[in-house]
Amino acid sequence: MKFNPATNDFVAVVDIDPNKQNEFKFIVDGNWQPNWDLPTRTDEHGNVNNIIYAFPSGPLSPEYKEYAAPSFQLTAAY
Repeated sequence: MKFNPATNDFVAVVDIDPNKQNEFKFIVDGNWQPNWDLPTRTDEHGNVNNIIYAFPSGPLSPEYKEYAAPSFQLTAAY
């Protein structure tokens, strides 16, 4: 994870499968938690995770180009 001074946030690039629902959550102060402003689902173990689907994107804004994969863009602020 890198700090992006242009946007004053942290950025991590993660490969995700564009053909399925991808689940994620964050570690904040040592605790796993979802971002409640994003879509969530509860898994078979009762864990609440954020969900996201990847779609090919258009041109990236300049401040994110160095962090993004060549064909997909995912931006989530927390």
